[in-house]
Amino acid sequence: MTNQPRLPPNVWLDVMSAKLHKDNGEIVLTPRAFALLQYLVTHPNQILSTAELLEAVWPNRYVNDTEVRHYIRDLRKALGDNIKAPRFIETVHGKGYRFIGTLALQSPALQIPSTTTIGRHEELTQLKDWLTRSLNGKCQVVLMIGEPGVGKTTLMKAFMRSLSEREDIRLACGQCVESYGQGEPFMPVLAALEGLCRIASGAEVMA
Repeated sequence: MTNQPRLPPNVWLDVMSAKLHKDNGEIVLTPRAFALLQYLVTHPNQILSTAELLEAVWPNRYVNDTEVRHYIRDLRKALGDNIKAPRFIETVHGKGYRFIGTLALQSPALQIPSTTTIGRHEELTQLKDWLTRSLNGKCQVVLMIGEPGVGKTTLMKAFMRSLSEREDIRLACGQCVESYGQGEPFMPVLAALEGLCRIASGAEVMA
């Protein structure tokens, strides 16, 4: 684990106007570029695969990896970032991208709008019911399946947000990434554990 650099105070994101402010000036981003940056910022220090970014920013549209790289390149240019010595967006080869900075906000805290889970009340209720069974001692594994773009990631993140204030639950995330050849089969589990060790109570987790 390494100490992550902090962004200078003269760089911040204005959520209401969808603009990036840098060096007392405004940088107007395209809607897709802003949405991509917002998603990266709201998931700091997490490895986000291209597939997850596509599902989050381009739902129900056919977009290939090249377009994602194009927008990442635009964001780096807007931020004045260097791909070889990143302060903001780090490329994790073979896995995806990770936002490693700390972005100041002029507007209210970034959040995924609750409207993205409209029509998913039944699914959220089912997830909460399964959680209650686990808390009562019923060990279980729940698998969520569905076609690409139907909102699986959005639903899960909404569920996790609903638990974020509970002190009796620790949330850990691991990203499954398709790979070829030899690799670490438990990488998503290891990534989840590493994420737990990074939080404020990480020392307790490691102990």
